[in-house]
Amino acid sequence: MRFVRDVPRDVLTTARDRALGVRDEDVLVSRGAIFTGIINEYLNDIHAGAGH
Repeated sequence: MRFVRDVPRDVLTTARDRALGVRDEDVLVSRGAIFTGIINEYLNDIHAGAGH
């Protein structure tokens, strides 16, 4: 729910598409983990840009 509340829809869509675009042999844990990592990078970038 945090992602839906804090992340714009276009970012979620882009992250989903990137996660789904990873080749099967490059998925080490899960596509969900890849998606979560992409979103967490986005959130960290936003917070870093806000001076946190």
